Amino acid sequence: MLPEFLSDSYSRYKEDTNVFATWLTNTAKACGHTSSNTTQVASSDPMSEAPASIRLKGNARKEAKANGSSRPPPVFLPATKHTLATGDIIIQAGIIAIHKKPAIKVPLVIQGVLRRAIRARKRCTLWFQNMTSESNKEEYEASNSSHQHFIRVLERALEILEPCFEKYKPAASKAKKPGSADNHQVPGPSSSISNRFELLEVEDTGDENLDINASEAAVSTMPTTKLPQNKSKAVTIYELERSMEEDLQFRVYCFFEDLHRVREFLIQTWQRYADGKIDLVTASLVTNVTLALVRESEERMKHLSPKLDEENSYRSIASVIRPVPVWAKTGEGIRAMLQSTPLDILVFRSTFVSMLKTIGLMGHFNRENSLASMIPISYLYLMASVLPPKGYKNVLADDHFLTLFLLDSMDAVSVRIMEKRTLEARRAGQIAPFPDSHVRPTTFQDEITKGLTSAMFTGNITVTSVFQCQLLLDMQNILGDRIEQPYKQLRHQGAISFAALGYKWKPRIPMERPMPEGNPEQWISDWGSIEAWDKAGQVSFAVQTVVKENPIVRYKQAKMVFYEPNAPDELFPANGPFSFLRGMATGLERIQPSSDPAFLHNHNPVYCGLEKLNVLVAMENVGVDLSNYLCSLAPMAHLYNALRHTGLLTLSWPALDEAIELNMGLLFNGTLPTTTHQIVSRFLLLMKWPATAFARDRRGHREGHNPDWQAVIKKLDFAHAPAGSSKHLRAYLNRTESAEKFLHNMMKESRHTPPKRGRAPSQLEMLTQLRDFLPQCIARLEVDRVTLSRQCVRLFRLIRGAFNTRLGMGHVREGLEIGDVFGKWNYITVMHAFEEAFPPRHSERPTQLQVDGESQLAITAEILKSFISDVKSEPPIQPFDVVAATHIERSHFENLQIPRSAQRMVEELRAMSSMSI
Repeated sequence: MLPEFLSDSYSRYKEDTNVFATWLTNTAKACGHTSSNTTQVASSDPMSEAPASIRLKGNARKEAKANGSSRPPPVFLPATKHTLATGDIIIQAGIIAIHKKPAIKVPLVIQGVLRRAIRARKRCTLWFQNMTSESNKEEYEASNSSHQHFIRVLERALEILEPCFEKYKPAASKAKKPGSADNHQVPGPSSSISNRFELLEVEDTGDENLDINASEAAVSTMPTTKLPQNKSKAVTIYELERSMEEDLQFRVYCFFEDLHRVREFLIQTWQRYADGKIDLVTASLVTNVTLALVRESEERMKHLSPKLDEENSYRSIASVIRPVPVWAKTGEGIRAMLQSTPLDILVFRSTFVSMLKTIGLMGHFNRENSLASMIPISYLYLMASVLPPKGYKNVLADDHFLTLFLLDSMDAVSVRIMEKRTLEARRAGQIAPFPDSHVRPTTFQDEITKGLTSAMFTGNITVTSVFQCQLLLDMQNILGDRIEQPYKQLRHQGAISFAALGYKWKPRIPMERPMPEGNPEQWISDWGSIEAWDKAGQVSFAVQTVVKENPIVRYKQAKMVFYEPNAPDELFPANGPFSFLRGMATGLERIQPSSDPAFLHNHNPVYCGLEKLNVLVAMENVGVDLSNYLCSLAPMAHLYNALRHTGLLTLSWPALDEAIELNMGLLFNGTLPTTTHQIVSRFLLLMKWPATAFARDRRGHREGHNPDWQAVIKKLDFAHAPAGSSKHLRAYLNRTESAEKFLHNMMKESRHTPPKRGRAPSQLEMLTQLRDFLPQCIARLEVDRVTLSRQCVRLFRLIRGAFNTRLGMGHVREGLEIGDVFGKWNYITVMHAFEEAFPPRHSERPTQLQVDGESQLAITAEILKSFISDVKSEPPIQPFDVVAATHIERSHFENLQIPRSAQRMVEELRAMSSMSI
């Protein structure tokens, strides 16, 4: 079963207890029990709506089954909530157990939700019992007693009701269930309370079949005469009497338990990437969406209680169930910080302590022009005389990596500050502004980068940031020596896209707008319009400045130029708050920042995958525009397919084959044509033109004259378009769609079959579906439409030139090779060749004998063979060498010519980059 980790497990437990309390109270009332020991819940909206559903019958049920669900969508009914005193549970259970006329059966689904609620409580109680020691006995004794009392009440109710349990019947031997009605009809008077739960169709007692809410329990246990006939009448829901503060420990425990389920899911995701089962972009996007949902879940948790709502939310939340250390300024405090137990894994305490050490000390360094260094966690163990924990080597390795990553995260903070100041300077007129259409590209901020740079800048550690660090460690462990491959993929995609766009940029002047080489006439000829050229130029510039000349790598290289290895970097000054650590500082081997300028990107696969996705989405947008302008890719696909099926062309063109496979519906109406009739008819369908237009005996046709190609051009209405999922990918990357909205929209695009019984899928189920659906979306994005379209244009020009030279055929009139009209003649070139090779009413599979010699198809095949061979012999594009592209000698800064308007701002930026963090 997939755990509903983000819905979350506490909410599931709460719903389970509400279902049981509602069924118990309503059933006891039906047995004659009257109790005033319930209180209506005070709420700003006491008539809140809750979903309920009743099983369909007859034809409606058959139609629902045909649509993949035997249960209708939930009907939302108004509901009033009442609390049920804990002491009344056993009384009501006893009344139900002794009731004989009729005897009450406890439905399977009620048994299941009660057992599941008890299991959840027991897990939490066991954890707190293991946490209890002599030193904290008083602190946990009251909460342990409260948890155990509540469990005993639920277990006692289960024991009392056990003789009344409905027995499970295998599906094959099920008797026909009593008839049920639609939303306005109810079971007949003879229906008992217990058999109404058959409406929920629980086939077994597995958790995946316990999909029921309190409103459904209320409707199913109501006497027939009281069932609501319309939405104006409310149902009554009962919940057990437990205040939020009383349940806070259990809720926080569930939150961390959910995080471990999230971690298992993400570990599985990256293991699938490591095994080659999914691509980098899919793994990264699924991870980023998941982390965003975790962050939102933490925000909701913080608003549950004033004691949780702090900026440093890890301490406020985790301390509810486990004492959280602070960065101490005494040896005794550090000793307490390092004390650990095996149970600390629940709250990721080891990861938190490593973060606390680095972030706590970071603010006390005066770096000036040198790089900060950091003490390893081993030093604190030695200083505080604390016995190393189990797996100490792993603790040291994890601390070393996290320290390096957090130190380099400060470079990302500095770059963000500089980008912000540059933007402010442009707005203030200190620097020449870019045109309105030009958007200054910036590196994409994935959830990990955003969370950890925020932690480093503010000093506040959240549960989400600790979880992000833990995930970074997991990814390092899974990928091992291949951890740098994702960044190589990004650099390779950047190089491919940059080469495809073909822009050459003039040497840049600092702070000035970039300018490409060339002239407007050439730009219009290449792209069709100034607007299209500008769009492609922005993508090219973004690839160059974000991927090839990455600002974070450039910034770190600039720092390394000015870094003096022998410069004083005193960790614990005599007058500082950590002077008590000076005694053991001599000869300490500190953790220096990595000498790899791209360390941050080399060790964050999530950033690499998302930045690659950013490039792919932008390239698809440009590629679609260019394909529609050049009109070359679609007709070439049909011409290529015809040549392959005639046997004239045996050489494959992998890039075009992939484009055809991924766009089969758009290009070939779903399947590749194999007969002459299919080849011609599918091409006519592509052109949106009726087949009668090309009949030899049509009205007005004169022998020896071609069809009216001008009319064909006017009627042609084919256009490439981005995939439906691309708009949601673009919206998510542009931050106009939240993670939750993006997830729901992508599920609609995937047309996923709804789960059994029509219930809404959990967020984990949706993320799993997203992980399965994304690879096909990414495969379509990876088709290089720009390069393919330009290659196809070159081919058509070669083909028409050969037709003119060898056959005396001139397809294109004077002047039509320029502008937005000439591309449509590519379709006419293909139609000429098809008309000659495949006479009307000839529907057999084409053979080479039909089109041999100096026919148009034979000449075309000859040209394609040579062209494909040339394409295959081209050297592969190598990934960008970002380190080389961003390397700057010290002399560069000394001789740098900066516009006068920008000098003042640059001085401020230099001062900012050297200040203490």
